[in-house]
Amino acid sequence: MGGKGFRSAWDSPERVLSRKACEVDDKTLMDEAISMTAVGNLKAFYNDARIDATKNNATAILNNLIERGVRVTPRRPTDATGASKETLELLFAQGWDINARGDLVNHKEPFMWQVARNDDLVK
Repeated sequence: MGGKGFRSAWDSPERVLSRKACEVDDKTLMDEAISMTAVGNLKAFYNDARIDATKNNATAILNNLIERGVRVTPRRPTDATGASKETLELLFAQGWDINARGDLVNHKEPFMWQVARNDDLVK
């Protein structure tokens, strides 16, 4: 499985381009990455793009995903750790429940417990 020529979905050209789009908050790059993605892979692609955009505070990308009908609210509290105030406000506007708990062992604490030491975010 790990031999020459094997490439994971994470290393596919569209995923690499998506990560770059999120790093520079470029909707045009994201549109190109989406157009390169097979229809059957879009759900997983959008999930990864949502996480990358949130972690990179790529609000233009998040808005682009919203326009496409993608749910951008975090599924786990840790998905939003490190997000800027602007990104958090966008997520709240999309109906994110900041008090929701994750369903995995490592994600059971609500978001505020994840950032309790960050005075600016708590405010």
